[in-house]
Amino acid sequence: MKTKTNDFLRVFYRQFIYCGIAGPILALLLSGTMAAYSIALGSFSMGIILFCWDQITRRTVKAREASWLWETLMVFLRYILLGGLFYAMIRLFVVSWGWYAAGVASILPALLLASLLADEDPKGVIKN
Repeated sequence: MKTKTNDFLRVFYRQFIYCGIAGPILALLLSGTMAAYSIALGSFSMGIILFCWDQITRRTVKAREASWLWETLMVFLRYILLGGLFYAMIRLFVVSWGWYAAGVASILPALLLASLLADEDPKGVIKN
């Protein structure tokens, strides 16, 4: 049996990937390559945040797998990766911060689409 939460997360991650692919394509058509790079970097950095959050949450919920060392490492890894990404953006690219913010905000349409597309079951259990 799958729980409603697992089904929503599966649909949400799929929609986030679709929004992460569609965003740079739309930005490329509307504004050019710099906008496409910026929105792709924004989506990528939000993907890092989501991945680390998901790993920390999964390990914390399962008591037998919970480890203070693992959670601490994941928190620091998240900030190290984001800091490295910001440094690379500032150092190597001329980033359009408006488009970057649009890439970070790509989580919002993904949440909306996932909430519309996820199966609703009043008992909280999805049957296969």
